[in-house]
Amino acid sequence: MFAITLVLLAVVVSVLKYTLPYANDYKGDLESYLYDKFAVNLSIGAISASWHGQGPSIVLEDITFEDNKSSPIALTIAKASLELNVWETIKTRQLKSNYFVINGFHADVDMPTMLQSNSSEVSFEQKELIEGLFLGKTGHFAVENSSLNFILADGKERRVMLEDIVWQNQYEQHLASGTLALPGISVGTFDARLALTGSTLETMLGDIYVQANNVDVSKWLAQYINASKEQLNSDINLESWLSIEKGLIKDVTVKWLPSFINWQQDTKSHQFSLSEGVLAFTLGSKVGG
Repeated sequence: MFAITLVLLAVVVSVLKYTLPYANDYKGDLESYLYDKFAVNLSIGAISASWHGQGPSIVLEDITFEDNKSSPIALTIAKASLELNVWETIKTRQLKSNYFVINGFHADVDMPTMLQSNSSEVSFEQKELIEGLFLGKTGHFAVENSSLNFILADGKERRVMLEDIVWQNQYEQHLASGTLALPGISVGTFDARLALTGSTLETMLGDIYVQANNVDVSKWLAQYINASKEQLNSDINLESWLSIEKGLIKDVTVKWLPSFINWQQDTKSHQFSLSEGVLAFTLGSKVGG
């Protein structure tokens, strides 16, 4: 039996190596498979594949969803790269990958519509994909050069850039760490760590930790200060903890570390500095310190 298994595996590997250059010809079959298996109606722009190391490497490009216009989340994925686990794929008859990389994961989230959908338990494909990917029982992957764009009730947008995030799903727990960025802030880093539980966005709970080091917010501040203030620069350092309950941010604690803002006005140098401080509040209640 062992010899027969080895021979069959060798045959499968040989067939895979032969068919990999023609992977794009099976794009429609893969789209149908994903729809039948996960009830997700998506469109794949192109598929390419090659043999990498001990297994095939598959790249899916320009992934979009048919109902992006009607759902509260408009989702696109520029590229998804995965190395196929041949043995597990054969054994389970499902596509299995030990590790994969998502590059260009962009989501526009209409928050008022999203909250309304959550309260009425309305389901849509993008939400199911996000829950299966980020809140699944298993999965180890990276998210690079991606973004989340939150559209608020007043029409304003808040964007968070996911520069490099490593995500690990374990049994009933979801762990992540990596680097974030905010548009308009040109210098500095935001290091984040997440520990979450729950299998849906509505039941998700846990904690998020973000540390900001040497952040320059001068471009953002320039929109709100007097134009006579010149050579504006800043160095902001802080730590923050956010608790999530039922998919919503509940408690926020910000610990300010030594920070300063410098500027010149009327040929004189000025500085606003903050040594240390703590700000804690619960959303929906008054701010307390």
